[in-house]
Amino acid sequence: MVQGSRSVYLALHATACLLIAAGCAGPFSKTLVKEVNRDISFSELRSNPQAYVGQTVMLGGEIILVQVQQSGTLLEVLEKKLGHRNRPEETDVTGGRFFVFDSGFLDPAVYRNGREVTVIGKVTGQKSARIGDLEYAYPLVTATAIHLWEKREQRYYYRAPPYPYWPYWGYYGPPWWW
Repeated sequence: MVQGSRSVYLALHATACLLIAAGCAGPFSKTLVKEVNRDISFSELRSNPQAYVGQTVMLGGEIILVQVQQSGTLLEVLEKKLGHRNRPEETDVTGGRFFVFDSGFLDPAVYRNGREVTVIGKVTGQKSARIGDLEYAYPLVTATAIHLWEKREQRYYYRAPPYPYWPYWGYYGPPWWW
């Protein structure tokens, strides 16, 4: 009986560990992530994209513009630092912009302005474009894999009532004499 309950315990423990490990995995396969050169920062890539041509990078950010072309789709992305599970962080801090080229058709109704993406791809150089009157040199990445993140859930926070009420009606309900 003791031996049988121990094996059940070990089986449940192993299952729980597998579920936790699966929940922590990112959207890309391990073999694809192993190809990524993590030594290249976005600031280095942006300053000299030609030096990193052929290197595999992982970048993420917010889509600014989608251009469907005859040969594929070009995404203009506002770079953001990657956080948990390689999802772009929810911040206004950015290193600049970059272009992602995908040889397939990415529907502009789905891949639209404001959506978050994480991309694994090869650096293929740079592409110049205009932002208003400014000529801007974008690093160009040809996508191997693109992950479009689901929209973030709107968070609402409860605010405690003002002073005269919170000592009596706090988290424990009405006062004992009520």
